[in-house]
Amino acid sequence: CSFNVGGRMKEMSHNLHKGQCGRIAILGGCEEYTGAPYFAATAALRGGADLAHIFCEKSAATAIKAYSPDIIVHPVFTDRDSLQATNTKYLGEWMPRMHSVVVGPGLGRSTCMRDLLQYVLQGSITVPIVLDGDALWFVSKTPDLVKGRSNVILTPNEMEYRRIAAAVFDMDLETAGREISPGRLARELGGVTVLRKGNEDVISNGDFRAVLSDTRGSYRRVGGQGDITAGIVGTFMAWESTAGESQPLAPLIACYAACAITKLSNLRAFSTNGRSTITSDILAALPSVISDIDSGKLLIECMCQRFDCD
Repeated sequence: CSFNVGGRMKEMSHNLHKGQCGRIAILGGCEEYTGAPYFAATAALRGGADLAHIFCEKSAATAIKAYSPDIIVHPVFTDRDSLQATNTKYLGEWMPRMHSVVVGPGLGRSTCMRDLLQYVLQGSITVPIVLDGDALWFVSKTPDLVKGRSNVILTPNEMEYRRIAAAVFDMDLETAGREISPGRLARELGGVTVLRKGNEDVISNGDFRAVLSDTRGSYRRVGGQGDITAGIVGTFMAWESTAGESQPLAPLIACYAACAITKLSNLRAFSTNGRSTITSDILAALPSVISDIDSGKLLIECMCQRFDCD
């Protein structure tokens, strides 16, 4: 099956009202890491979502608010040692309003954030859940957290992928990276979608696979590009949540689109800034890529192939 990424983007109309093009929740942001949730939320907005909410540690909120007035920041978490009942009550009021949830950018590895991930995955959230960053570290420690959750999308880089695959198949990191494909990992985890990021991005839900191999970014590997990708995946999946009909392959298409858009934005930023390119430059280049897709100037086709053995 072949899908035009531009055709999967939410159609804009004067008849839409605020929020109908996507309300995205970003769960992350701690005292050490404030940039990652900002990058994810801004990418979601630049990708076409209407509203981006960041639910973070109180210690991170002021910095994130100062980065941008476009993001709604919730300074929810105050105790790094435990997830409080007041936290879950607050989240319980807000999560039903969201069209997709991204967990992990700047999350940190505190006990509170571990419990937060468990709350999200074991609770009643049915919208798409994108896991990135430290959320993937927690998954590598307890893979059963995501088992059987078809609404979950994992977006690991190479090392994160190896950790999860090694934990699931009880292998060393090198062997897991060499022998375990995303399709095999997705099957073992019961139908989650796995995006293995790299020079070649491979996406699978265990039954279908998509590979982005003809679009490459620049030589720059600055931190934060994964956060941009996660935010864009969140936007595409939010559009899927608001669509009248569900497309079973939507997670694969969303991941493919996000990887292509991030890499093309990286390349455009690099063409101007070269070695000095930073993540903020990539964010600044993102609107031109989205505009070219919208206008039809840039065509991105996602090919999803069924396979019997991966």
